[in-house]
Amino acid sequence: MGIIGKAMAIVMLPLSILIVLESLELFTLNIGFNKVFLGAILMIVLQIITLVMVKVYHGEMSIMNFVTFGVFVIPAATYLLSSLISLSTTMQQVIPLVIGVMMLIESVYALH
Repeated sequence: MGIIGKAMAIVMLPLSILIVLESLELFTLNIGFNKVFLGAILMIVLQIITLVMVKVYHGEMSIMNFVTFGVFVIPAATYLLSSLISLSTTMQQVIPLVIGVMMLIESVYALH
């Protein structure tokens, strides 16, 4: 993981904690932007950067790289497309929590 990935992980760590706390209704912080939207974008971008780095430095990508990409991108893409597709109210409430937890995992892993 290059310096760009590490920088994104540093931004994603506190953002993910805020998203999880707000999803659990334990803490609310009013910022001028949608935290979950930004988190979803960051998750997708970080996974794309990871795939590019694997291709550049290792030459070959394994099936596990694509599985990991899918696992992290599907919830983010679902949130981004939630305005275009109809989701149940339960899914609309759960997706921010899922994104927050996955961002937390992804950022901690990227910082190791």
